[in-house]
Amino acid sequence: MLFHPNRTEQLARIAGRLDAATAPTAPILGAVLQSAERAKIAGQGRPASHIERLIACGAWTDAALGLLEICIPRWQIARLIYDGGEWNCKLSPRCEWPEWLDQVIETHHTDLAIAILRAVVEAIRQEDEEQAVTGSAVRPPVDGEILISCDNFG
Repeated sequence: MLFHPNRTEQLARIAGRLDAATAPTAPILGAVLQSAERAKIAGQGRPASHIERLIACGAWTDAALGLLEICIPRWQIARLIYDGGEWNCKLSPRCEWPEWLDQVIETHHTDLAIAILRAVVEAIRQEDEEQAVTGSAVRPPVDGEILISCDNFG
């Protein structure tokens, strides 16, 4: 993911819209879709068009889950609970790790799709921050992956 300084502001505005919304709408989901890497999503072909059809049909929760899968594939839903009139959504890049070691995102909202979308926006923001710190578009390794240097040092 490439770092865009104005995308931080855009993500903050989208998060504010999600927090204020009582129900998901096509413009809100469209804003989340635009805030993600459009080129990356467009390159996905069929999945991206499928998400656009879900948005057009008003299948908000399915569209939110599709955005999670395409925009931030290393993040997974670790917990999704309805409690006290609100949906609590917890995302994690490493669901197998103990909670105290893991980097998690927790959001809540009265609407399920908005709770998931709010977590997606926060995960995109965190990945942008990680990239800004490392200065690289290379994602960190996922559990079980082995990194190999292909440089010729000889």
